[in-house]
Amino acid sequence: MTNREESIFLWGWARRRREGQRVTLVRGLLIGAIGGFVFAAIMLFAMTQGGASFRVSEEAAGPILGAIARVLGPTLFLFVISIAAFAGLGVFVSIVIWRRMEWRYHALLDAGRHVPPDEPVLTAAEKRTKWIIVGGFGLLSLFLLGMVLWEIQSGRL
Repeated sequence: MTNREESIFLWGWARRRREGQRVTLVRGLLIGAIGGFVFAAIMLFAMTQGGASFRVSEEAAGPILGAIARVLGPTLFLFVISIAAFAGLGVFVSIVIWRRMEWRYHALLDAGRHVPPDEPVLTAAEKRTKWIIVGGFGLLSLFLLGMVLWEIQSGRL
């Protein structure tokens, strides 16, 4: 990292640390839950297209999940399991990223670097890079959603 990159990181992470790890965990939980909801909605759409229905096989789900599926019904079970799993994944990823960023933050402070008092001004190239990355992920997401819908419409999913 250059001194400028270190300053940008230290300033940004010092601000994020003020929010606290709990806020980051809740943010990860919410993002994961939204992802789980979207996943369940796509799966429900794919499984019930053309008037089809689906059920949860208690043999495949096991005794505990099978009993829960019987109580909730297949649709609610799909949403509950998906949202819970993705929310847990969001929390796990938030914890891992938080720990890595904290480690880097403390390593830089221990190396004698200081958090700048004012926000470092980003150059046009740095701002452009951020938006290119965000745009790339957005286009990738749209492409993947389109491919999933295409597979559903053609009956292969």
